[in-house]
Amino acid sequence: MLGQPDLELPSQELLLPSEVAQYLRLSPWTLLVWRRKRKGPPWMKLGRNRVRYTRVGLQRWLRSRLHASSQGKQGKEIENG
Repeated sequence: MLGQPDLELPSQELLLPSEVAQYLRLSPWTLLVWRRKRKGPPWMKLGRNRVRYTRVGLQRWLRSRLHASSQGKQGKEIENG
């Protein structure tokens, strides 16, 4: 996905914050801050301290972050955050 064959999402539907962080090349701390600020990919809380992300939710969030190049190039760019 996104031209990064070495960074594939795990096959299960529910993903751990550490898996999402690794895939996005972010620290788990960044995801925690994003959750507190209500930004970033959608997540759910299962029980008291169990946070999970869905594969579909993460993929949709990533697609929503794609922007066409402002210089009219054919490519796309990803904006983090």
